[in-house]
Amino acid sequence: MLLPFRDAGSALAAAVASILWQRAEDFVLLLIDDGSLDGAVKRLEPRDDRRVVVLADGARRGLPARLNQGVDWAAERGIPLIARMDADDVAHPDRLERQLALLEADATLDLVGTGSIVTQHRRRIVGCRRPPPQHPEICRTPYRRFPLAHPTWLGRTSWFRRHRYDEHALRSQDYQLLRSAWRASRFANVPDLLLAYDEGERNLGKALRSRVACATHLWRLGVPRGELRSAVAGSAGLIAGALADVAVGITGRPDLAGLRLERVLPEERRAWSALLATLPEERLGERSPTPGLATVP
Repeated sequence: MLLPFRDAGSALAAAVASILWQRAEDFVLLLIDDGSLDGAVKRLEPRDDRRVVVLADGARRGLPARLNQGVDWAAERGIPLIARMDADDVAHPDRLERQLALLEADATLDLVGTGSIVTQHRRRIVGCRRPPPQHPEICRTPYRRFPLAHPTWLGRTSWFRRHRYDEHALRSQDYQLLRSAWRASRFANVPDLLLAYDEGERNLGKALRSRVACATHLWRLGVPRGELRSAVAGSAGLIAGALADVAVGITGRPDLAGLRLERVLPEERRAWSALLATLPEERLGERSPTPGLATVP
């Protein structure tokens, strides 16, 4: 599991705990500190779990560079698969197990994502996103978006080595990677809700800069390939998304985002509420037990 972070605060404790309670236990959690100033590295140590590795050099290199660093670290050690998550996310205990089963069942797949619930401040569930399961649906509108959420990725290390993150793309590096790689790749999603994605602190400026970066990438790739119509259509969609971001920023309602949130089923809400209630608030040394009520239907 590859998790770069910078100044993650207390949210990192919950993210780490949720990874350590995975039912699939054969993994390494690689935490890469990108020059944090909030004492996060000190709170990570010491740990008695050999699955946790912390890399910290004190520098600030940016997320894409840290992701590439993690990919290279895994490749050098012969680790065949790489999973992704961010420091403010929470993984369901079944997440890795379910994704591994899908990858092992289909050797042609390169990258697998999952569905996610959306929370505010990791406590209040406000909706969910259920992505399409098959590659054709995921890549139906490559000029606009790929419903394959970056924090949910589990892919083959060899794929990440072939398709590097653009270290100059400090915004929307996941979209730019998928936009460049989708023709030579096969994607899938486990549509069940196996990740909690928090939008309680949505940064309007960051969201708008990401939209601009995506539009720039569309034109930079589209014009040389003769895909002008796709670039125009994609830019129109991104403008609509930017307006939705403004609405979210003003109202504080994630359901107004460009990707409309879907309804969480009662049994899913109960399972996730029980799981979120077990998360540690501050201390990373407190190992939370695997919640018995948190099995995704």
